Amino acid sequence: MKLFTLLIIACPIFSFTLDNSVTILKQNDYSVIDKLGNVYLINKDEIEKYKDGIAIKKFSRKTFGRISSVDASNAMRILLFYKNANKIIFLDNQLSENSDVLDLFKLPSITVSTVCNSSNNQFWIFDANNTELLKIGADMSISLRTGNLNNQINEKITPTLIKEVNNQLYLLDQKLGIFVFDYFGTLIKKIPLFGIKNFSIDNAALFYTDSNQYIHRYDFLSFESTKIDSCFKCKNIYYNYPYIVKSTQDTTIYKSIIQP
Repeated sequence: MKLFTLLIIACPIFSFTLDNSVTILKQNDYSVIDKLGNVYLINKDEIEKYKDGIAIKKFSRKTFGRISSVDASNAMRILLFYKNANKIIFLDNQLSENSDVLDLFKLPSITVSTVCNSSNNQFWIFDANNTELLKIGADMSISLRTGNLNNQINEKITPTLIKEVNNQLYLLDQKLGIFVFDYFGTLIKKIPLFGIKNFSIDNAALFYTDSNQYIHRYDFLSFESTKIDSCFKCKNIYYNYPYIVKSTQDTTIYKSIIQP
């Protein structure tokens, strides 16, 4: 049985300082973290919440199969996406369901490849069938759709990740870069960063991991990237600024408050 190391640290500009270490021995497929520093270990159909290294809550819905992705950007409304079952479940901070199960099959002629949380009890999906973004309400009504994005981007996109931050939507295509859309789904700009696996946004910068497992800070004003750390053995690195979770092939978690 393989176990993984998770390094959980807040993110400074140029360096990391580790202290207040805690240890978790738990098999998982990947991990995410919310803005309060709570860690969520995902293993197949199960998600387990840890606070200061201690497991406090668990949720599983075996009938939907493996949890494909988790959006913990809102700790009070955690989004679970089951891609094979085409379902979404929202959990509260106690990992209890806080809405009905959302069946994406109710959206006709749509193939959902990736999803993320949005404000006002809505969520975004990327429809690979029509190459467009849609904002969906809790009642499964479509409040916004961009139309075919090829008309805005002039390139065939295959996003692996979308995130809403400060009323803007960031779409990651590992080959083409990061595309930024406004609240109404209009393209604002393209950030020329390629081969990115994951990223997080604060007001002044974007933090990301490249294909060589270096962690960078990209400054929005200077358009320059600075290497701030690396994790060559990492299987998974997840960001939710100001925290980073690093998953490697052994058994220890470190959680730290960063001292710049």
